[in-house]
Amino acid sequence: MKTKYIIVILFFLNLFRTNAQTMIKDISELIGIDNIQGAYYKDTQNKLDPYVGTYVYTNGATSLKFVFKKVLYKNQTYYTEDVLVGEYQYIVNGVEIANTLNRFNLNYTAEEIFKHSVKGNDIYDGQTYCNDCAPNEEHFYTYLYDSNAQGGAVFDIKKTTQNGKEAIRVIIGWSLRQQKDTDPPLPNPSLPGGVYLMLRGYDNQYLYKDFIKNDCPPGVQGSRESYEVLAGKHTSTLSQADADQKALDDMNAYGQANANAKGWCVFKNKALVNVPFTRNNCLGKIGSTVLYSLQAGWYTSTKTQEEADGFAMKAGQDYANGRGTCN
Repeated sequence: MKTKYIIVILFFLNLFRTNAQTMIKDISELIGIDNIQGAYYKDTQNKLDPYVGTYVYTNGATSLKFVFKKVLYKNQTYYTEDVLVGEYQYIVNGVEIANTLNRFNLNYTAEEIFKHSVKGNDIYDGQTYCNDCAPNEEHFYTYLYDSNAQGGAVFDIKKTTQNGKEAIRVIIGWSLRQQKDTDPPLPNPSLPGGVYLMLRGYDNQYLYKDFIKNDCPPGVQGSRESYEVLAGKHTSTLSQADADQKALDDMNAYGQANANAKGWCVFKNKALVNVPFTRNNCLGKIGSTVLYSLQAGWYTSTKTQEEADGFAMKAGQDYANGRGTCN
């Protein structure tokens, strides 16, 4: 009986210790220096989730793409919290002006997570930091960091719709570092500030296929070259199927051309059947003649048919020099 009591006591002690170590608080309770050490400030109401995904703004030849995800930010010396992080791509007239998407899937440490262009978890009602929000309308408010410009931008998102489609309204307001008149001018931000209405986007899935170089001379085999379309290379505001179709069209349009440009032609030697070769390394003597046979395709060349056949002929001469006699 005493053993049972001890087991029960140990169970509740362990349960209490586990709860103490994983105290869960809502992200709205993050208040600064008085946050509880060791606690997990969780997005318990999933208020960050509506902003997760890809969003696209287009205006003629100008396009802006933002991608957001929710991650667990663990400050190893203090507490853990859910945060929204994001990266972007900005294109004008077909020229890529800025692209930080390569940082989107990097596994940053607690100290490095600030390298993300967007990072935050502050959700406000419409009466705080928002001029075009309804009183009870929530919005995500943080800063956009730009490594090119010495400063950051106010970054504000709220959910909306455009022509019945899911969208977000984004406000970017730059606030660059103050300078003296004698200081050199600061570099321009990677993208202009302003208000952007961005539709929900769908990124293509990863595609991979091998193509055979097919512009070699008749009877000559081409090399195999792979072509891949990375996930997220193409985005559609219509549907996932449309984004994947764009990726497939990309592969069909450029996969074979890529193989023809990067691949090579494989020339194979022609067969040798009882071809006579005379030993030619007899010093002052006459070498005997031997017959040599070699199957087709034993030697290859990526340059010319003559080179492949030359390799076969050299093998025949080497054979004669090793097997023939000097008289």
